[in-house]
Amino acid sequence: MPSMEMEQFISMPSTMHIHNAINGTIHHIHAINGTIRTNNSINWTMHIHNAINGTIHIHNAINGTIHIHAINGTISMPSTNNAINWTMHIHNAINGTIHIHNAINGTIHIHNAINGTIHIHAINGTIRTNNAINWTMHIHNAINGTMPSYAINGTIHIHAINGTIHAINGTIRHQLEP
Repeated sequence: MPSMEMEQFISMPSTMHIHNAINGTIHHIHAINGTIRTNNSINWTMHIHNAINGTIHIHNAINGTIHIHAINGTISMPSTNNAINWTMHIHNAINGTIHIHNAINGTIHIHNAINGTIHIHAINGTIRTNNAINWTMHIHNAINGTMPSYAINGTIHIHAINGTIHAINGTIRHQLEP
C-alpha cells in the first residue's frame, strides 16, 4: 500500500473514523464534541489538537507517534489492542480519562493531567507524568520500566516490576508483584 498523507480539519460536532492508516501522517485534527477512532494504524504519526469534549479510540497503533492535546475528553487504547513500539505524548489532558492498555516497548509522556484518571498497562516502557494535579493514576504490569511521576495531591496505584518510581506530595501504593 502506498504512503498516505492526510490532513483533516474538524471544527464542528462530528465523527471521524480512520482505518488502515499505514505509513501515513495525520496532521491537525481539531475535534470539538466529536469522536475519533483509528484502527490498524501502522508506522504512522498522528497529531490531535484541541480534542474538546470528545472521545478518541486508538487501536493497534504499531511503530507510531501519537500527540494528543485533549480537554474534557476520553482517550482510550483498549485492551486486546496492542500499541507496540510507539511513543505517545499527551498534553493538557484536563478533566479527562486516559486508558492505555498493552503499551509494549513504548514511551508515554503525560503533561498537565489535571483532575483526570489515567490507567496504564505498560511493558518495557517509560512513563513520564509532569504536573499531574488532583488525579488518580493506575499503572499495572509496568515491567522493566521507569516511571518518574510528579503527582500533586493525587493517588498512584502501581504494580511494577524492576522499575523506578518518583512521586511528590502524593499517595503511592506500590506492589512488587512476584
